[in-house]
Amino acid sequence: MAFSLATHPSWVATQPACDMTQTPDQYCEAFCTGRCNFHNKSFGETGTATNMTLYRLTPRNVEGIANHNTGDVPGDVGFVLANRQKVLECLQNETQRGCFLDNSTDNVYGAFDVEVDGQIGPYFQCNPLYQNASNPFQCWQKCETPPDCHNQSGYDSWTNGTDGWAGPTCFCEKCERCNKTVGRAPNPYTYHGSVPKGWPRQCYSFDEAPPPPNSGGTCLKGKVWKTVTGQNLPSVLEEICDLCDYRSPCEAFTVINSTSAKVFTKVSSNHTAPPGTTCVSGTWGDHWGGSVGIPIGGLWYSTPAAGLCPQGAALGTNGCTWRYRNANKPGRYVNSGCVDERVDAAVEAHGRPCFSGCAQPSNKTSLCYSTCYAATLEGDPMHNITAMDARQVTEPWKDAFLPVAQGGCQELQPQEARH
Repeated sequence: MAFSLATHPSWVATQPACDMTQTPDQYCEAFCTGRCNFHNKSFGETGTATNMTLYRLTPRNVEGIANHNTGDVPGDVGFVLANRQKVLECLQNETQRGCFLDNSTDNVYGAFDVEVDGQIGPYFQCNPLYQNASNPFQCWQKCETPPDCHNQSGYDSWTNGTDGWAGPTCFCEKCERCNKTVGRAPNPYTYHGSVPKGWPRQCYSFDEAPPPPNSGGTCLKGKVWKTVTGQNLPSVLEEICDLCDYRSPCEAFTVINSTSAKVFTKVSSNHTAPPGTTCVSGTWGDHWGGSVGIPIGGLWYSTPAAGLCPQGAALGTNGCTWRYRNANKPGRYVNSGCVDERVDAAVEAHGRPCFSGCAQPSNKTSLCYSTCYAATLEGDPMHNITAMDARQVTEPWKDAFLPVAQGGCQELQPQEARH
């Protein structure tokens, strides 16, 4: 039996949004006692029941979205592009945290048509026990490693508050709704730091050395590590910021007259640029820069198993908060390779001036390919490539889920999706 939005029981009443100007203890107490929820009008949320399609990259043996995390189109694309950036980081340093993980090519994407009650709660991180996808998944606030959350430093002393990207956190002693409510958080993988006006996005790890008033900029002096030249300021800055990462010894730079730069391992002094000259300088800031580099936006969701409505039941039955719109076919699955190829093709076409310079332009495991991939997303002044916008990345990804007759990827049969 299917239910329309109009036939929901009166239990699914619209709650007001929690007053985030209150203290965390106050708004969490209101949430946990069922007097408000965390829907956000700026995300297009209304606090009422709504239909949506959620997406998930998943191993073949992990089905459905009960006790799993998902995203809308830009949210899931952001997660995928973050994995792309991880490939680049691991090619540069294979001992980096997370590089031992299996970069499987046998994953699938699932698209799940669901209805949620709109009574949004805190976002929960849903992961397999002991980080093994063959184990059951559990959902915890602020914990990626169940069941070891209580072993994390300070976990049991965490209090109600906000979590930066994840939004409100509410650790309530008594809360019947907490293990049932659908959670939502902004996609954290599109933040790439803020850079000074005119600087390329690759320079998110640097802070601008502030120039004195009415001067031509601050010039730095020190122990020189590298000398860099280029045609213009953006291209010089991009080359500097590609050189300077967590592995390099550089601590600062000075660009003189926009075409020549010195990169320092240690700064000894600073002074105002002489008359008729200009210095643009930066110092290493070691900011967390995210992964994608384009403002793609998007949302992530957590859908707890305890909140899933029984097959044929309406939202609100025994407190359930979400349901599959077609319980006989909860999800549609396609090969991850087919979907990823659509996005890769769009990035390669946009960044052709960079990719064409690689010895093997189509070798996706090469450092050159991964470097061009990141540079194309962010914009590449050295190759005169403008940054891609969200639509250019999300549209080919979204189109991959269309029926084959409309140019989409072949849908996998249930046994194919599992095996």
